[in-house]
Amino acid sequence: MLADHWPHTGAILAGGRSARMGRPKITLPLPGGDVLGVRVFQALSSVCKRIVLLGQSPELPPELINLDALPDLRPGMGPLAGWESLLASGLDSEYLIIPCDLPDVTPELLRLLTNARPGLVSVFQGPGADFIEPMPARVSADALGVVREALDANRPGVQKVIQKLSPVIVELPRERAGELRNLNRPGDMIGS
Repeated sequence: MLADHWPHTGAILAGGRSARMGRPKITLPLPGGDVLGVRVFQALSSVCKRIVLLGQSPELPPELINLDALPDLRPGMGPLAGWESLLASGLDSEYLIIPCDLPDVTPELLRLLTNARPGLVSVFQGPGADFIEPMPARVSADALGVVREALDANRPGVQKVIQKLSPVIVELPRERAGELRNLNRPGDMIGS
């Protein structure tokens, strides 16, 4: 482990249906020969001591095959089901969770979350924005109860759960806002 690594676990959400993209995002080729999931892994592994995958992906890039994967305890319930599996795993006391579809994310951006004061959850909010960015998120294992309550009530919205957890807000520097651009549809690939 490098001295500047956060001593906790990073997790890549990789089990979504990718219905709008039409194929698993984690294996999506990017211009220049990169693969989306590998690019996200490289940024996250520059920050965290250990990386795991959340969800079941039918395909993985070769660089990610040896990572531990945690299947959703409640398949089909969206990203919050991945959070539940991770927080219930007992792997760590804190986690940095990132979706696999952020082609421009950098270690420097992720370190803004890992350097934030501890809380149940830490998330970004852009300058002047009236909403929070739900991911990436730094999440404490102590948030598991609230996550499970939302899933039990069939209300798996990550934004609402974050609000219930009284989030630590990290101001997203204006010049870094583009690093949270995500790829949902084939047309989003422009500039990747």
